[in-house]
Amino acid sequence: LMQSGRGDFLQLIFSEKNLDNVFTYPNPFRPDMGVETITFANLTQQANIEIFTSQGISIRTIGEDNGDGGVEWDLKNSDGEIVASGIYIYRVTSGQQTVMGKLAIVR
Repeated sequence: LMQSGRGDFLQLIFSEKNLDNVFTYPNPFRPDMGVETITFANLTQQANIEIFTSQGISIRTIGEDNGDGGVEWDLKNSDGEIVASGIYIYRVTSGQQTVMGKLAIVR
């Protein structure tokens, strides 16, 4: 039996101790999948994510700072413009650890 009352809340925390298992989904991203963001998952409680074009140009930096181990990218660059189809590279940094990966956007 669970009673609810003032001040009750449920918080799911999936943060990791390191970046060994970071992944993105959906990857590849397609607009027909019914989602409008790409999620970075299995992050540490505090992490910095930098997203680059395939040419290595930094287009956006987002951060995990609420401690739940995940952050969503709205597929916009730092100017608020929707990014084009293509391959993007991401770099996740937490403390002394850095991991890199690729993601695809297919519009």
